[in-house]
Parts: sequence; structure tokens; C-alpha cells
Amino acid sequence: MPTRAVPSLFALCLRTLWIAPILAFLCRAAAGGVDPAIPAYLPEGPASGTVSCLGADNMNGILDRWARALARIHPGLRLEVARNTRLSAEGLDALLEGRTQVAPFVREIYPAERRRFLERFGHEPLLVWVAGGSYATKHNTHAIAIYVNAANPLKGISLGQLERIFSGSAPAPILTWGQLGLSGEWAGRPVRAYGMPRLRGTGNPPGIVNYFEQRILGGREFGAGVAEVPDRAGVESLDGIVRAVASDPGGIGYSGFGNRTGGVRAVPVAEADTGPFVAGTPETVADRTYPLSRQIYLCVNRLPGQPLSGPIRQLLRYALSREGQEDIAADPAGFLPLSAANALAERAKLD
Repeated sequence: MPTRAVPSLFALCLRTLWIAPILAFLCRAAAGGVDPAIPAYLPEGPASGTVSCLGADNMNGILDRWARALARIHPGLRLEVARNTRLSAEGLDALLEGRTQVAPFVREIYPAERRRFLERFGHEPLLVWVAGGSYATKHNTHAIAIYVNAANPLKGISLGQLERIFSGSAPAPILTWGQLGLSGEWAGRPVRAYGMPRLRGTGNPPGIVNYFEQRILGGREFGAGVAEVPDRAGVESLDGIVRAVASDPGGIGYSGFGNRTGGVRAVPVAEADTGPFVAGTPETVADRTYPLSRQIYLCVNRLPGQPLSGPIRQLLRYALSREGQEDIAADPAGFLPLSAANALAERAKLD
């Protein structure tokens, strides 16, 4: 019997060197790493000047990284990040009043904010999508999970079915689990929906409520039958929703994947009633095949038909470059880098 050759140490090292980058790429891709097809940042000649940008709790680390990188590449360019603001609503006010040039939106813009901008300037704001919301980072903009009781055999749910459950004005509302195809003891069991309070003390909805209304309810408000679960001492609303569903066999509610607890199950979600139904995972949120993934924007006031100022353009180009997206991937906020196709589409807005 012929003997098998024992690989030399040199050959093993070569094989390891060849395999290691592939394994690293696969692990990074699975965790929402940066798409290697995103082009690196190439300066468009020297740029100088100051860009005023409002801060936001969950974006400050990323903005600081971008500021340092731009100062290194363009010594005459300075990104000033204000530290006296926390919320996206403050950014819109500052844009309307001319106190800033760039405002981060760590949530989707409210329709009322869009109307205010249009009334003030006569044109729409330029919203540049720079990152995806996180998969499961609590207290950040994150993907939305749809929870049912752990005993519920529902295999998946569509956006249209969610609209019929949560909207008070949807045609053919879904009132029983039998309408979603369940049989036996589940057929006549009432569907009980749980959600966040519709408005904050500011008069604006929470970001998740706004997202749900725009993405699922077609701009309409939640129905009166949706039980609101407010913040309580030691229990935030999103955790309270999950607990309510865990204690109610007929319950359904929305929350974050980071809020999951015992007694509930996150169901796959589909764009259409016929599927495909996609489970929310780090991978499906990162590649945006999961229908309830979120978006993070930078907002600027650009006159229609007019070019962006050089410093603002360089900031946005850097944010959409491979290096800018690597800064997003490295930040503990957990926001997710864009795909190369998405980054390319957003860069086209700059021209």
C-alpha cells in the first residue's frame, strides 16, 4: 500500500495563508462586514472648509471617526460635530433654522418633518442612506421583530396581514387566528395586538411607531384595538410588549430582536402573502432580505439642480466609501454597512 505524503510545514503554512483570508471574509460577511466591492475613497482634489454637523447619541462615534479621517486626508477640512444635541428631531430644527449643514437621522424621517422642510424651503430634503439599522442592539435603531406566543403554531406573516391586524382602517381586518390559516382550537381564538404608545410627550411618535406606520400601515395610524404598553418602572415599552405576548396565547406584538425573552417566538416575515417568509437573523438583516430592516441617514439642504458644497460632498463621499463603511462596522452602535449596490445608488444622489 502506498504511503501518503506528509505535508511539509512550509506547505501547511501556505495552505493556512490561503485559507485564512477566505475564512475571515466569510466570517465578516456573516456578521454584516463591509462589502469588498465598495470602492475606496478617492479625494476629488484638495478640499477645505468647515462642515457643521449635529450630533446624535448613537452616531457620535461614527461621526468622530469620519471627522478624523477627513482631517487626515484633507488637512484643511474640518467636520465639527455638535455635542449639545441627542435626537434627530433637534437636527431637523437646526436645519430649518440654518444652524447646521448636516443632520444625522438615526431613524426614518417623520412625514410631518418632511412637510415642515418642504414648507420652509420649497423642496425636499436630501436624505443620504449611509447605514442599515442594527440587528439587535437595544436602545439603537434596530430591525423589528414580530412576536407571537411560544405556543402559537403560526409559521409566518406578511406585511399585508400585519396591516390588517394593526390598522383600524384596513379593509377586511384580521380578528382571529383562523384568518391566518390556523385551525383547531386556534381557528376562533381572537388576535390581540400589542404595541408602543402612539405619541411621546413631544407630540411625535416614537421612531419605531413612525417606521411601522409608514412601512406597514401605509401612513395610517394604529387601530384603537391595539393595546398600548407604556414604559413602567424598570420595564421599557419594548420589553413590556414581549412580556404581554408571552402571557397571552392570542397575542402578537412588535419589538426588537434584542428584547426577546422566554414564552415568545419571532415569526418569519414576507413582503407578500405568498412569501417567501424570511426569518430575522444577523445575516438577513445585514443583506436586507428581512423585510423589517431599518435605515440610517444623513440629511442636508441642497437646492434642486445645485451642486453640494465641496466639504459636504467629501463628507458624504467618504461616508459611502469602503473606509467610511468600515468605520460603521467598527462602531459599537451595531449599525450595518451598506451593500456595494446600495452605496453606489446613494452616491448617485450626490451628482
